[in-house]
Amino acid sequence: MPLMAQTSLAPMEIFETEIEELFNQAEQQSQQGKWLNAIETWKQILLIAQQADNKQIQAMALLAIGGDYKELRQYQEALKYYDEVSSLFRQLNYPLGESVAFNNMAEVHREIGQYQEALKYYDLALAIVREIDERSLEATVLKNIGLTLHTIGKIQEALNYYNQALFIKHEINNPDGEAGVLNNIGGVYESIGKYQEALKYFSQALAIYHEINKRYEEGLSLNNIGEIYRKIGQDEKALKYFSQALAIRREINDLDGEAKSLNSIGVIAQYMGLPEEALKYYHQALPIIRKVNNRVMEASILNNIGAAYEILQQYQEALTYHQQALAIRQEFNDFNGEVKTLNNLGIVYFQLGQYKEALNYFNKALNMIKIYPNRSVEATIYSNIALVHRNTNRLTEAIANWEQSVTITLQTRRTLVRENRQSFIQYNQLHAIALTDLLIEQNRVERAYEWINLVTTFELANYTNLIQAKVTNPQAQLAVDKWEEKTRELATLYERLQDNFSESLSQQIRSLEAEVNKLAEKTINEFPEIAELFETTPQDIDKLRENIPSDTAIIHPVLLTDNDIDNVPHNIAIFILSKDQPLTVTKVSINLKEFDNLISEYRNKLQNRRARGYKSIGGELYDLLIRPVEDQIDTLSPNRIAIIPTGKLRYIPFETLYDQQTKQYLIEKYPVHYFTRLSVNSLQSEKQLSNRQGVLALGNPVPVEPYNLPGTEAEVNSISQILSGSEKYIGKNATLDSFKIQGLRFRFIHLATHGCFQPEGCCFKLEGCSPNEMDMEGNTILFADQNLNIRDAALLGMENVDLITLSACQTALKADSDGQEIAGLAYLFERAGAKAVMASLWSADDETTKEIMVLFYQNIDQGMSKVEALRQAKLKQIKRHPFYWAPFIFVGNGN
Repeated sequence: MPLMAQTSLAPMEIFETEIEELFNQAEQQSQQGKWLNAIETWKQILLIAQQADNKQIQAMALLAIGGDYKELRQYQEALKYYDEVSSLFRQLNYPLGESVAFNNMAEVHREIGQYQEALKYYDLALAIVREIDERSLEATVLKNIGLTLHTIGKIQEALNYYNQALFIKHEINNPDGEAGVLNNIGGVYESIGKYQEALKYFSQALAIYHEINKRYEEGLSLNNIGEIYRKIGQDEKALKYFSQALAIRREINDLDGEAKSLNSIGVIAQYMGLPEEALKYYHQALPIIRKVNNRVMEASILNNIGAAYEILQQYQEALTYHQQALAIRQEFNDFNGEVKTLNNLGIVYFQLGQYKEALNYFNKALNMIKIYPNRSVEATIYSNIALVHRNTNRLTEAIANWEQSVTITLQTRRTLVRENRQSFIQYNQLHAIALTDLLIEQNRVERAYEWINLVTTFELANYTNLIQAKVTNPQAQLAVDKWEEKTRELATLYERLQDNFSESLSQQIRSLEAEVNKLAEKTINEFPEIAELFETTPQDIDKLRENIPSDTAIIHPVLLTDNDIDNVPHNIAIFILSKDQPLTVTKVSINLKEFDNLISEYRNKLQNRRARGYKSIGGELYDLLIRPVEDQIDTLSPNRIAIIPTGKLRYIPFETLYDQQTKQYLIEKYPVHYFTRLSVNSLQSEKQLSNRQGVLALGNPVPVEPYNLPGTEAEVNSISQILSGSEKYIGKNATLDSFKIQGLRFRFIHLATHGCFQPEGCCFKLEGCSPNEMDMEGNTILFADQNLNIRDAALLGMENVDLITLSACQTALKADSDGQEIAGLAYLFERAGAKAVMASLWSADDETTKEIMVLFYQNIDQGMSKVEALRQAKLKQIKRHPFYWAPFIFVGNGN
């Protein structure tokens, strides 16, 4: 908005009644957006003031007329009146008014893309306000300079001016102005891909606007926050903020803002794969934005309409709208917008097979983006250039551009706090999938495996990464140093416990463990620099390979799929890793929908003891996941196979996959167990502690319906008699305290109790439960005294534990599940230090569970490795439906 200086220039006492009425009328007309009417009224005031030779009122009118012409986007008229009023202020020797005129002239030049002219006038205004020590106006001019510098891509200079403005706004207690600067700083960080910083500043601005009841600005901030959530892949959150902004903007009749919110909601619909729905919102927004004559925003909406038509493969329509958008953006020197439209035009020509024309537009966009940074768009442009090179068989250039694209994505992730990393990576995984696919085609297997691992993100943190960690953020470093100090205290207590166990010392350790691990979690969640320490690096991949047991072959199937991919085939890349042999990979083409249905159907058949046809479907999956790599496995002649499953594959018990040629399950050929990213820790640590005893077994903690598990009492009684030094806790004695305090003494911990790993809760009643009557809260394990939230399991110290078994726990397959529940459970106990975890994918028959568990521990007592012991126990049941023997999976160190 243009600045006014009427209070100092025109005290009310100088107005005659007629002038005062006209003045009030003009102001009211401007506030109502009736700018042409306001201009006519101000011109009447100007004429009267000229006749009376009242230069102060003349200046007031000229300034207001210039402002109203600016609102009408009649920029040359606005400049004419601002120039006239600046001369009049100089005659009146009124520097404040002159600085206001210069500032407003600069705003006009900025809006029409004449940025150097804008900076010239801003500098003139700044020099004056500093000379007369007008702090409030100084802050406004500094903010405007920052906005201009940001527009022309001078990021650091823009932040410098914004921070000067922010300091002054805060110093003079101007919350409205302070919030405005916070919004602008957020915009800078958004443009360079530092979304966490952007979110922080936008949220601060929103809080201020809400507190001072500035509804227009509140709507603006809500929309800004929505944009950030959209860019990090949290569409539902984005939609919530856009909808809130739209409601406010309609309430206050902010037509410009309403159109922007409608456009934003359209973008969300488009990203959710609903281009027709998106077009409805865009076509609502377009006439509104044209009504208020916001040409720059009009171009943005036109660009988005073109993008929707791209998805609908209506390419001529897309070209028409993109060309309209490009013309407006070039007219107004909207460089950031121009980059996006150039990129979109390139996409259309790519889809039309006109690769030379497509590359021309992509390169134009890339050249501009380097001057006017926008990291997310830059990553997209590099990926699009890679697509052109791939389709024209320039594969080296394609790989280089995709690597550049993924590198930018990973650099952006560094700036995000933990909670936003997963959705951001999922939202931006297409480039990495395409890169990996092409590297495999080019037989660059090591590089492909490295990239596909780099673009995963950690679910749970391996706290050892904090040891001697050094980061640039001083606050984060202080938190790390405090954690290390507490960790040293804990190590001392562990040593004392090894020499002489006592319940009081065990309780002291558990208390300090919780403190240490909560401090680590808080630090990881708060600081992006700390979160980055836990992401996969090439060194982590090397460490995994170095620590693979010599008798083990690792199968790591990776789904190179995404519902949004149009230009890359859907494949499974099956990597084979071993101790001393080169990494190999086999790529298997799949129909994504059919593959998802196959997994879901297989899982359902395995869970239903009466189902038939499971061998047929298991055979199809064997042919997809195992047969393509049989030769590589046979060459390695391993004694066991370890699987690193990803996504939905985490729900498949691979040992059940059925070779229809040899009529054997995979488990009949090899012992099978599973690794997570944290399993490398258990492979590195084979420390045996001399005073550790046998099994701590807890069972049936709540022996009443619907929680009663009577079969687990016999299971626990039998298990506790197998290994010397074992102890059992049944019924009311199976408490969480017993588990926590006594657990430090035992090699094995066996929990025969209910576990609920569904966020919405679990129901054990045959008749079912309503949403408000679940028998167990989500993500908990049942004990006699209180439930354990499985998140808190990661806070326990279980470094002495070889194996923790949850024999009666279950997970459930949801339609949208990708295996996070069971992976999370394994991660949690591995994070706590356990060498291995045995868990159940579904609730099996009580008697069969008992038989498998008892035989497992008997095999352990006879000297078998853990994974071989479980295999032999399962093979005793192999003639039965897999429902009985297949649910138990072994994760971690199988030695």
